[in-house]
Amino acid sequence: MSSYADDRDVYVDPVSHEAVDPNSNAGHVFYNDHMYYFANLTNLRTFKEDPQLWISTPHASLSSSSLTPVADE
Repeated sequence: MSSYADDRDVYVDPVSHEAVDPNSNAGHVFYNDHMYYFANLTNLRTFKEDPQLWISTPHASLSSSSLTPVADE
């Protein structure tokens, strides 16, 4: 899961799920080939303690073979 939410240039703090301005001074970190932005330094420190706790599935591990097929009705 990247901090990049969608095609509208909205970044989301992975800890608090708040919208984040990437130009703010709150902090950011590059982890697992993704840049993550944070709403405040507390969230940044929390993320750094255990990043995997805040990331459900890295995009790099997603593939069509990992998707569950939907049965035709």
